[in-house]
Amino acid sequence: MSVGDKAKAAAKNVKGNVKEGVGRASGNERLTAEGKADKAAGTAQHKAAKAKESVKQTGKGATGKVKETTGKTVGNETLTLKGKAQQAAAKTKKKVNK
Repeated sequence: MSVGDKAKAAAKNVKGNVKEGVGRASGNERLTAEGKADKAAGTAQHKAAKAKESVKQTGKGATGKVKETTGKTVGNETLTLKGKAQQAAAKTKKKVNK
């Protein structure tokens, strides 16, 4: 998940928390509802960014597997190792993304 996507989702969540808190404190139901909606949108945005990153890393892992297999097939050890490294990097990034 990119830093920009994380920041946007976090900002929307914070904005929602503030609106909801001010709405509750002032008895303004509309502001409370808007705050809840902003929080829900921030959460959805965060989940979407995580899913996007997961798909991206799955693709990179698949590309690494193709490189590894091609390297083994043609006897190119460098390509094989690059493929394995790419798969490992993608797997690590997916774990960090959770």
